[in-house]
Amino acid sequence: MAAGALVLSSCDMNLEQPGSITVGESVQTADDVRGFRNNLYSSLRALCGGAYITDSELQSDFFIGLRGNGGRGSTMSQSTFNPSTATISDNYSGCYSVMKTVNFLLAEATRLIDSGTLTADEVAEVNRYIAETKFMRAYIYFWLFDHYCQDYTPDKANTVGLGLQLVTVYNPNMTPAEYPGRSTMAEAVELINKDLEDAFNGLQEWETADATDCVPNAPYVSSYAVAALQARVALVTHDYSTAVSKSQFVIGSPNYALTTGQAYINMWSNDQGSELIFVPFVDANESAYVGSFFDAYNYISNWPTRVDYIPTFDVVNSYADEDIRFEAFFAGVEMVVDAQPTAAFVFYKYPGNQALITGTTNNYKNKPKPFRLSEQYLILAEAAQASNDETVANEALNTLRQARISGYTAQSFSGTRLRDEIRSERAKELIGEGFRISDLRRWGLGFSRSSEYMNFGPQYTPVQDLFLSGDLAVRYQANDYRYTWPIPNDEFEVNHQLAGQQNPGY
Repeated sequence: MAAGALVLSSCDMNLEQPGSITVGESVQTADDVRGFRNNLYSSLRALCGGAYITDSELQSDFFIGLRGNGGRGSTMSQSTFNPSTATISDNYSGCYSVMKTVNFLLAEATRLIDSGTLTADEVAEVNRYIAETKFMRAYIYFWLFDHYCQDYTPDKANTVGLGLQLVTVYNPNMTPAEYPGRSTMAEAVELINKDLEDAFNGLQEWETADATDCVPNAPYVSSYAVAALQARVALVTHDYSTAVSKSQFVIGSPNYALTTGQAYINMWSNDQGSELIFVPFVDANESAYVGSFFDAYNYISNWPTRVDYIPTFDVVNSYADEDIRFEAFFAGVEMVVDAQPTAAFVFYKYPGNQALITGTTNNYKNKPKPFRLSEQYLILAEAAQASNDETVANEALNTLRQARISGYTAQSFSGTRLRDEIRSERAKELIGEGFRISDLRRWGLGFSRSSEYMNFGPQYTPVQDLFLSGDLAVRYQANDYRYTWPIPNDEFEVNHQLAGQQNPGY
């Protein structure tokens, strides 16, 4: 967090370079605020894809590595990461790097409004940008919270040193003595929820005059996207009443509907669907700046017969024959592993958007889809079941299944059977979207990976003979310490306030 700063100019200690822009001069108009806001959307897009999503998926029980994958991702899939692991520190520092610009823009936009130099329309516009920026701060802090903090429980909530390094003021001259230690988890959640409340109210005020982004596939954040994140935060922090009310708010909108049938399959390639609440803008010119979900699992873009990770057969076999998701998420592929021909189902949920191709070859790039209506149904089902409202939980579960499974007949479950059906549905719907490790931690479950797999014929080497032994050896106990990532060593080297605040087990 201590590394880097918001770069506005190049100057020495005393002299301004010709043409430089000082911090105090960089935000003078509503257009200036809009420019910073657009840059923040680019940063948010990056935080919604690539390693920020796929690292924890490789860590989970969903995927298993094949020999000959060059070790790509093995640190996560074999859970050998530690406080010095690059991906652990890169993700952490990437979030805090964006946070500098977030805090800078919040301060400067507020100052600009207070200056009295804007028209009434410009004030409304800048207030919208402030609301969006508060959403972004909440998104970043929640992502950090969900990866670097333990499960949120009352006995741990107010313990200093288990939360986040909370910074809400842009201060490029902060001295090491001023660097923050870790807050309590309750303080971190309070800041996240307060920012989301401000963002929700600010965007709803804007939307009374302009509701352009309250539609599927919107490139900008709406109050519905904010509510979707509020529901997600509430579920992770076991605030079930808020999770129910916020998910119902999103589901109750007439603007969104679950995507069904072939349109659901197409949604994963063309990145458009009636259930997509927010889809960050990407075009072919910008596709190079979007991380590939596909390449984390498959190396086909570089080697046509090579696959690094395949979904376990337990995952593949969990889908009913009439489940549209099986066709949407998996493909049978012949491949060569360690010079041996084999075949397996590969993860094909992100097959590449043809509109983002810059040449003639598929670059397997897709737009991020951080908020979908289906997740809201799953949040509602889980939170309602945890609140002993089995009627609402069954209704949400049945609605989602009827949109995914052809000819599905609604059923009524109760008790632990209902809970387990909801968990199973969440696994099948959200695979590859970055939720699994958080889910297992919240549920207090361990895992191992099964070596069982179907054989495709005598001409193929059984794929289970080609699994990485290190991936098969991984065992997680309930409440395993590795469900929470370590605070990077880089932070401890520059910030003495963090002494004694490393996560347990590291």
